[in-house]
Amino acid sequence: MKVSVALIALLFGYAYAQGKIDKVAYVDTWPANDQTPAGARGVVGYNEIGNGTCTLKFPDAVYWFHMFDGDIVPSKSSVSEGLYAITAPNKDWQDTGNFSFVVNFFFETFNASQILWSCDVSDSSPLSVESFPNNMEQNYTRARITDLNMTDQTKIILTLPDSVDNFGVDAPAVVEAVNGNAYTIGNFGVQKEVSFKFRFEFNYLTRWFSASEITLSSVEGAEEEEEETSRKRRNAHF
Repeated sequence: MKVSVALIALLFGYAYAQGKIDKVAYVDTWPANDQTPAGARGVVGYNEIGNGTCTLKFPDAVYWFHMFDGDIVPSKSSVSEGLYAITAPNKDWQDTGNFSFVVNFFFETFNASQILWSCDVSDSSPLSVESFPNNMEQNYTRARITDLNMTDQTKIILTLPDSVDNFGVDAPAVVEAVNGNAYTIGNFGVQKEVSFKFRFEFNYLTRWFSASEITLSSVEGAEEEEEETSRKRRNAHF
């Protein structure tokens, strides 16, 4: 453990001094046992990315991936391909020049040198979600969604890949509609002030899934209401 802590400090210090770590580095690894698959803790650095996106690509799918200090961009990620898109929208504690993560593998263990890493400042990702679950055993998840383009008219549509129980959101946000595993969430504006983020929570029912497996979309409420009105008029005409 002392070696790992020292190595973490060394890598983070290098990242701050140089502005980036060009390649992924492991700071700790462990073999598989009866309780957990083989895994690793890693770190990678970058220049300031603003609202851009970084991608971390494993050679193949992994059992579990969790990012500690960056958000996941589900629309640009693919769990089956081992591809994870990461952004840093919360400037008060993210976008510090370093990302750290933990990963558990299926059967084959990948070396850090096999992991591809790149960042694109111009690839804006305004809609993102906090990485979850925090471990492979939890049956409850609580996470944050950030929409940098959010207004008091915004509706967020969160679609989960499987059924869950006790889904809820923090006030003032409210769940306005549920269609299968899709939740329409709105009411973000409070006295014309919008926080650009909100938290949701649920209990897993059949299996755990990750932030990279959900689907997020954002629409403006006024546009949504106008489309619904037009649809009703068309139906009434026929």
